[in-house]
Amino acid sequence: MQRYSFSVKEGKFAGLPVTAVLSDLGAAKREAVAMCVDLMPAVLRTADLDFNWRMEVADQTGKLVYRLKLLAEPLPMQQPI
Repeated sequence: MQRYSFSVKEGKFAGLPVTAVLSDLGAAKREAVAMCVDLMPAVLRTADLDFNWRMEVADQTGKLVYRLKLLAEPLPMQQPI
């Protein structure tokens, strides 16, 4: 068993990490996805039109091992040919 920390880095829910003791990296990835599924409705309701929301997962040494991102950004307008 290993301790993993889950940290939201931008926008709503950013702050102190949540920690969990899990069997392996696969379990930590599944937990991160499940957390994001739970958080997304609130994140999207309060997000600006341009945002870069992410959750990072670190192992017990503090090394980042997984990242989930949601990006919304304007793209340059294309000129008609």
